[in-house]
Amino acid sequence: EVGDERPVHQDYAYVDPHVLCTPIIADLDNDHKDEVIFAVSYYYHGLHNESDNSLDGEPVDFDPHDFVAGALVAYDLASGTLKWETPLDLTTDRASRQAHLTSSPTVVDADWDGKLEVVVATNLGAIYLVDH
Repeated sequence: EVGDERPVHQDYAYVDPHVLCTPIIADLDNDHKDEVIFAVSYYYHGLHNESDNSLDGEPVDFDPHDFVAGALVAYDLASGTLKWETPLDLTTDRASRQAHLTSSPTVVDADWDGKLEVVVATNLGAIYLVDH
């Protein structure tokens, strides 16, 4: 179940995931079970108070503006379990172009091996071909 609480870990900063485009459904690994593939943008969507360095009222020891990332994420459609995640781009939210993913991924058998690959373009101008 998805909640509003961020996971806490002393060595990591949890960054909010956002889906800014339409996911796709495909059987990527030919197991006759569909996966749902998301292009995910990770960035803070909370209220950052720079005077006391807090995020949504909780103190943080980092600057939330330093984190914008994009990744492809695949889940088993039937069970909802995470199958894989592939990080793509990383920027800050001060960059002129940020690492958000706003174009929907697509699938294609790019190398004609009978298996589908995922293709996605990023806001940084890169085009990724991901084989899982």
